Amino acid sequence: MLILQTLYFLNTNLLYSLIFIIIHLYCDILDGALARLQNSATRKGAFTDHVIDYSFFFLVLFGLMFFRYISPFIGAVYIVNYLLVLGFSVTLNTLKSDRLPYVFKSRWLIYLAFLILCFSGFNILDVVLMFFAMMMFFMNCLLFQRIRCSL
Repeated sequence: MLILQTLYFLNTNLLYSLIFIIIHLYCDILDGALARLQNSATRKGAFTDHVIDYSFFFLVLFGLMFFRYISPFIGAVYIVNYLLVLGFSVTLNTLKSDRLPYVFKSRWLIYLAFLILCFSGFNILDVVLMFFAMMMFFMNCLLFQRIRCSL
């Protein structure tokens, strides 16, 4: 439900949209911590949490592209590279090969760039997305090579 309010306010009031993003992030942090505290954390719950987090993030990205806060081309390049990293990571895990040493959580910095946009009017979203898209492009090249070598 939060995604509907977030997307609606992207067009009318960025600050309200930011508030709904913060509520989502707070609930995201709280639900995992609460499950671990109550010893009720499960793999199904972790999987569901990841699906909801990434769905929310990608819908916000699509909303930012739709309302022209992000160039659709740069947004598409970012999303394609992000999905390739996820696909290559799953493939490496399936092959029982070495895991990635570090996975970038670029969405936090993208949310930070959105925060800057809301309070200053200075839009650095395209620059941040392009930076991470280039990083993920090189990571995809590395992952592709690692998968080829392990076959």
